[in-house]
Amino acid sequence: MTYNFFYDEAEHSKKITLKTINCEEYYDNFIATIVGWTHSQHTDIEKKYFEFENKYPDRKNKDGELKSQTFKNKHLKYGFASVTEKNIDFYEDFLSLYDERIIVYISAFSKIEYLIKQLFNDRVPPNIIYSLVKAINVYRPEEVIQAIYMEDMNLFADKFRNFFNEQISRDKNNLKLKSREIPMYVYLKIFLSYTEMHCMGTTDWSYSSSFVGFEQMLRKLNISDYNLYIDREGSKSNTLKSAMSLGLRNIEERDSKQCIGIRMADMLAGLVAKLMKSLHLSLRGDIASTIPQKKVLEKEWFMLNDRQLNLYKKLYALICSSGNKLYNCYAGVYRDDFVSFRTLLSFMSEFESVDSIKKRDYDVWSEYFNSAVCMSLAQQYGE
Repeated sequence: MTYNFFYDEAEHSKKITLKTINCEEYYDNFIATIVGWTHSQHTDIEKKYFEFENKYPDRKNKDGELKSQTFKNKHLKYGFASVTEKNIDFYEDFLSLYDERIIVYISAFSKIEYLIKQLFNDRVPPNIIYSLVKAINVYRPEEVIQAIYMEDMNLFADKFRNFFNEQISRDKNNLKLKSREIPMYVYLKIFLSYTEMHCMGTTDWSYSSSFVGFEQMLRKLNISDYNLYIDREGSKSNTLKSAMSLGLRNIEERDSKQCIGIRMADMLAGLVAKLMKSLHLSLRGDIASTIPQKKVLEKEWFMLNDRQLNLYKKLYALICSSGNKLYNCYAGVYRDDFVSFRTLLSFMSEFESVDSIKKRDYDVWSEYFNSAVCMSLAQQYGE
């Protein structure tokens, strides 16, 4: 049985430069999505997708394509609770395209993690990489970020140690909240004093990580007869070369205008990325505060109607349940946003209806969700 798979990505940065990281629209996670189905099902799925596209001609771009840009950040500020009546038909119709015939693979990788890993040898434990990346992503220490790109790694270590000293002083103003962060930062200060580092090798993004989990998924599903189609990106074909370097075969670049599978992958990647970014922004605390405060999800995320709640259930069924087992998702060492996103889908899917939500104050659900995320993160990292 032959399978056809289609790849595209969101939050793509070809180079992870200082300018890239400091860009106002920067989001740290690179999201790659692959969708696929058997060759015999292609005609029927293609017909269904064309019907969907033709229903929304006003959403197509100037090239006549329906792309992920049609999902607007403002429509997802509070997740699906922000989707208006005007747009909800479109979201429902899009997610309804994905039935049990379609295999979905999603990967998420931190761009900061990609840079930090280059500074250390392979013997550095993942928990150290995780803690360094998390410190940068949570607190955004400007001098540390700038030092990543400098040739003097002693300066990088000094800047990071200075940051840890400052943050430990702030953390002591709320020992109950920061009781675990303080000893970790003390340990990282010592680690940076005795560990050899190397200058960063390249700012060019590596696409190989996107395909590691996909190759594993193929083996676990016993799929050996397949074709993989990648959105054409120009003369360098870096994505295609990365896939081939991992031993994947039967790979071909296609123009998304002639390939509905790539358009479906693009749309799904865009939706997942925008939801993850909104969740990240909502959970980000006030880093300038001298007294650390607990940050929970705004109550607006839970002010849903039944159709909006059902969108979460559709996406949960697509990504987290049904025939799509855990190995259809793959992430790097630092995966907090991805874990929080999957926890959100699971948490929302537990509600039978919005009446179940309205039985309690919305603020209560914010606290419950915070506990659910903490539990998911602990399980993910074996704590």
